[in-house]
Amino acid sequence: MYNNVFALALTAPDQLRQRVAWAIFQYIPVSMGQANGSLEYYNMLRRNALGNYSKLLRDVSINPHMGFYLNNELNRPTSPQCLGCTPNENYARELMQLFTVGVVQLNTDGTVVRDAQGKAKETYTQKDVEELARALTGWRAPPNNTGLPDNSWPHYGSPMIPESASFLHDSGQKSVMGVTIVSGLNASSELDAVVSLLMKHPNTAPFVSLRLIQHLVASNPSPQYLARVSAVFRDNGKGVAGDLAAVVKAILLDPEA
Repeated sequence: MYNNVFALALTAPDQLRQRVAWAIFQYIPVSMGQANGSLEYYNMLRRNALGNYSKLLRDVSINPHMGFYLNNELNRPTSPQCLGCTPNENYARELMQLFTVGVVQLNTDGTVVRDAQGKAKETYTQKDVEELARALTGWRAPPNNTGLPDNSWPHYGSPMIPESASFLHDSGQKSVMGVTIVSGLNASSELDAVVSLLMKHPNTAPFVSLRLIQHLVASNPSPQYLARVSAVFRDNGKGVAGDLAAVVKAILLDPEA
């Protein structure tokens, strides 16, 4: 795994893509202890590094190594058919806290939104984590059809798949950060709804833009620099949000860079 990463970082013709993938890995990581799973996860980051952030979020969410690392492959709703099951909040919490919106509300330039007493306003509550965990139930690792032993994870180049039993996904209505996810959705459609609400949240543009600036250019960019990049994250000039190629271009060609 490490030899592959280092060799490409030094010799690959797409050096910018490699650098952006590494930047994303700094805040959307997995454990690097299992070679096949780790390499396939990093390959997924490389493929998405200059794509759209919404697709990146979806691919991260159904990556089997991430499912193993943050337990979403074990995320099951409480139901009469699954005695003792309860939603696992680990991935839901990190998806909001580290990958998209962060724990405090942000202005478009990354400054913290505060109440009348000067206290930072929180982005989400424990109830939001619980509701999001429910929405992410019902995924499992892909089947291993390679003939190789499971413990070598030879099938981890494929995404996780929805469980065949409908009761293993919670299809009830949820409310996450004030957005209602309607009832009756299957696991795949509900994941799309989750990605959509996270992409539309006002925090996502400055939160993600700051991390990319920090890992590509400067650890402490000015609010004005961050605001300019956040604007591109929200709209690449063609009405598209999350265009990472446009965001990276804005980061590297900004006068402050």
